[in-house]
Amino acid sequence: MNKLKILIARYFSNFAYFYGFLGYRLFVILGLSIVVGVLDGFGLAMFVPLLQFASQREGGDAVASGASETMGNLSFLIDGLQATGLPLTVITVLMVMLGFFLLKGGAKFVELYVGSLYIRFFGQTIRESNVLGLAGYRFDRFVNADVGQIQNTLTGEVGRVLSAYRYYVAVIQNTILIAVYAGLAFLANPQFALFIVVGGVLSNMVFTTLYNATKRFSRIFTAQVHQYYGLMIQQVSQFKYLKATGLSWFYAGKLRKKIHEMEATQLRINTLNALMNSLREPLMMTVVVLVIL
Repeated sequence: MNKLKILIARYFSNFAYFYGFLGYRLFVILGLSIVVGVLDGFGLAMFVPLLQFASQREGGDAVASGASETMGNLSFLIDGLQATGLPLTVITVLMVMLGFFLLKGGAKFVELYVGSLYIRFFGQTIRESNVLGLAGYRFDRFVNADVGQIQNTLTGEVGRVLSAYRYYVAVIQNTILIAVYAGLAFLANPQFALFIVVGGVLSNMVFTTLYNATKRFSRIFTAQVHQYYGLMIQQVSQFKYLKATGLSWFYAGKLRKKIHEMEATQLRINTLNALMNSLREPLMMTVVVLVIL
């Protein structure tokens, strides 16, 4: 059990951090994401018999036979529809597809609503933990502490942690959707899906490199913000002294320099984020085209 905890802490440090605050709630979010992905996949799979209807003029039995062959192991959707005794017509397929997407919409609403409750709980827990931690902070340590780091941790960093949680959950949800789609693709055409998965793993290596660079610059940015808050607090608390000694403009220059450093780092982070977002679909389509060729 201890080895499992060490393994999770080492390779899933972000998950372990958020799990420490949210507990079972993370798994609830993951479960809802799986439900949404499965319903969406089933709804999209119903396009196959629709395309069969559009390309052929045969009756429902011929369409069912062609759709079953095309859908592979996903043919249980067509078989189940026929087992109910309903005729396989365009209207029937459309109604079933609509039903899947209506269920998906309901599941998505529950997922988003529950997610909003959990992020509220997460933010409240972090802020209360910070307040209680400051109240119990030893005075001798506080005297020697970096006041800028304390100020930034109690204010700005809370918002950034909540944003990190939102992004992390979004990444997990997208990963689950990809896993669900890949699983459904394996049921329909295992060989094609295997090539897609291999291509996806290779493209993921590119995104991992960009993500690690973003993580490195984020740490630098946090350290710069700590320093900025420290300088700002000193400027306010020592305002009379700086004015009396004529050093206020010199100190303002130090703050301006720190601002430029922060903005330069933030620009690097934004550039990496833009690169990751812009490369996603081109890489995906490149993988698909190479597999088809």
